[in-house]
Amino acid sequence: MTNTATSKALVSAYFQAISDNRPTDAWAMLADDALWTVGGHSPLTGVYTKAQLGELTETVILARLVDGIRITLKRVVAEDDTVAAEFECIGERPDGKVYNNHYCFLFTVKDGKLWRCTEYLDTFHYNEIILN
Repeated sequence: MTNTATSKALVSAYFQAISDNRPTDAWAMLADDALWTVGGHSPLTGVYTKAQLGELTETVILARLVDGIRITLKRVVAEDDTVAAEFECIGERPDGKVYNNHYCFLFTVKDGKLWRCTEYLDTFHYNEIILN
């Protein structure tokens, strides 16, 4: 596989692990010094280390949804160590409210691991359904 194909496969495997509710497998795909950036102006905005991302995802997002979150990749575009992934997430809270958000992540792969990510999403919908 070329570097581009390997990077693309890593990103797809990461999303599959999250969608299959296997967060430990997903975190194993992140570099120890990974940094995750969420833009915008909301309580979610900021830069997260690998440990902080794991805690946020497991204790805030996945814990508030009945059956975890289902991810549908719409498009994955890669060049060398850079991968852009457009996808949709759907999950349901115990009260029946549905989290259905659309994302675009821009990853940098380093030494076979996800090293950097910039995340774009509807932060208003995230705040309304996940945080409230």
